[in-house]
Amino acid sequence: MELADYNLYTGQKLCYSDEQWASVLNIAQIRLASLLCLETFPELTDENQDLALLLANFICATLKFQGAPDIIESKSVRNFTINFNNSATNAFEQIYHQYRDIIEKY
Repeated sequence: MELADYNLYTGQKLCYSDEQWASVLNIAQIRLASLLCLETFPELTDENQDLALLLANFICATLKFQGAPDIIESKSVRNFTINFNNSATNAFEQIYHQYRDIIEKY
């Protein structure tokens, strides 16, 4: 997958060097293959563009939380409590909910 394809599928603009993008892509393919219970990530072709869409959005979700600290679900100070919604903090969970049909296909 080219960086331009990522930008198209996600609507996000990344400015990585070719080397940096290759590294991000390689790691994402390994992790996504594991999620899909595959030994290796399939080659992207015209017949499996849905897999390219899934990969791009998996990378997007992963980068969104890159280096993020553990999320605090709630915090109380005296008689004041605040709750945080952290339903999208897990990239695997976020992708599964949005692309369940593609995941189940593979």
